[in-house]
Amino acid sequence: SSDVCSSDLETIPDMRFSEVPKTKDQLISKFKRDVNILLKHTKENSKDPRWFYYLGDSYKNLGMHEQAIEAYQNCWELNGWDEESAWCMYK
Repeated sequence: SSDVCSSDLETIPDMRFSEVPKTKDQLISKFKRDVNILLKHTKENSKDPRWFYYLGDSYKNLGMHEQAIEAYQNCWELNGWDEESAWCMYK
């Protein structure tokens, strides 16, 4: 089920996560990969604003500002999570 009750969650004290640092070329490769994945996913899930937000971020990180704006606007227009929509319009 996609519904998670708070009683289904577990807290692990002192758990920490980190990401391995990436070179500029590795970051560009990652953002290009993400754009390809997210373009397919947003096409298949065109009513889910969340993925348009991440698509916008990936485009922004590649310096593709017009595409980023379009993705952020799609997220906002789908009227999902208020904070996410507001963040898209800020960006």
